[in-house]
Amino acid sequence: MNEEKNKPLSHLQILGINVGIFALYMIPGFLNGDGIIMSAMVMGIHVIVCTILAIVYKNLTWFLSGLLIILISFGTCVAWLSMGGIRVQ
Repeated sequence: MNEEKNKPLSHLQILGINVGIFALYMIPGFLNGDGIIMSAMVMGIHVIVCTILAIVYKNLTWFLSGLLIILISFGTCVAWLSMGGIRVQ
């Protein structure tokens, strides 16, 4: 039972955790048009944390997960802007 507790996360679990966290802070940011800048800053911190965890755990999956977060956020940001995402009042 103790071996089960210390079992490292699989690659898919690491990716799922990061995409889930990404969704938690990006969805409210897109729904509230003013929160997109804050979401971008949190995304930057998320990628930095993923990079640090990749170094600490010596696991490339954390780094690649951070890169995937950047790619997904770039695609969603471009889609959001093409739909007229910035509202000037």
